[in-house]
Amino acid sequence: MRFRPYIAVRRLIILYVSVPTIVALTLVTPVRPVSAQTLTLMQDRTQTLSGFSYNLAWETSGVSSCAVSHTKPDGTIISNWASGTSGSRTLALIQRGTHYWMLTCDGSFQADIQHVVTPVMVFSPNSGFTSDPLPGIAVILGQRDQWPITEGHTQYYNVAAQWFRFNSAQDVDALLNGLAQAGLGLQVESGVLSPNGCGQGVEGFNASDLITAASIINQHGGTIDRIDMDEPYYYGSLYTGPNACHWLINHVAQQAAATIAQVRAVFPELIVGDAEPILMPWDSHNWLALYPAWAAAYQAASGTQLTFFMADIPSFFPTWMPGPLVKGAAAFHAMGIQFGAFYGPND
Repeated sequence: MRFRPYIAVRRLIILYVSVPTIVALTLVTPVRPVSAQTLTLMQDRTQTLSGFSYNLAWETSGVSSCAVSHTKPDGTIISNWASGTSGSRTLALIQRGTHYWMLTCDGSFQADIQHVVTPVMVFSPNSGFTSDPLPGIAVILGQRDQWPITEGHTQYYNVAAQWFRFNSAQDVDALLNGLAQAGLGLQVESGVLSPNGCGQGVEGFNASDLITAASIINQHGGTIDRIDMDEPYYYGSLYTGPNACHWLINHVAQQAAATIAQVRAVFPELIVGDAEPILMPWDSHNWLALYPAWAAAYQAASGTQLTFFMADIPSFFPTWMPGPLVKGAAAFHAMGIQFGAFYGPND
């Protein structure tokens, strides 16, 4: 493992020399060897995005027992996070803010280091939910000086899967080239379910658009970095409108997993997350139990965990949202899943 020099070191050197004594006319000055305690904490990055991995390691000398503690940004302390006089871990921290690590050896020698976790930001200026050509999506990438605050904190650019079906090869090339020049990843938002006796015209039932988009992007030399599944659990199971399917949670999970597997066959490094709505008059708090259960069902069906969950929050109750969102973040963070929310000019 190769580490950059982001290192915290503490040293304590003690020299013991006895008082000279004379025994049988011979001067004897016993000197104990130098005892040095060296503690080193290392990391290959000082800052990562939420959910992205980095490596932490520690080395020591002159000590016999060590423990590593972790203090999270919310103040939670894991006092015996790791132990041993040396070791290493690969981490993917979720909670945003500054994380502190303390290496304590033999009860008194210490070294510490900190790591900053920043939020993942996705920019969706116009997702492309339309049959009209949208070359403006690519044009915006050449006008980043007009959105400097957002651009400075954005890692991904979101486009709806159907955009690739409705637009020309030139528009696709312009989009992919613009993303490369801007240093942004591509997130594709799409349904992952297919109509089968129900679901016709229902949001989220356009898995074919995603498969088509993956093929087009691959043909143009591009990559899908992330997929944001378009509310499959809500519209596949909870939705009660026209053409509702009312499928069981496991059936929805199996369909979603099958669609994602087809895309992952083309883009093996694919990051997958999900968005689900929090809408009135539907019980605003029920999602705190339902959606984590859905995430577990998807993991069981796909063999992989969701990387992120996005709350599609109602714009008409802004003062109502902070409490439920905090609880939602805690529930998903406990599962190791990033938690976020759609935020726009009306939110």
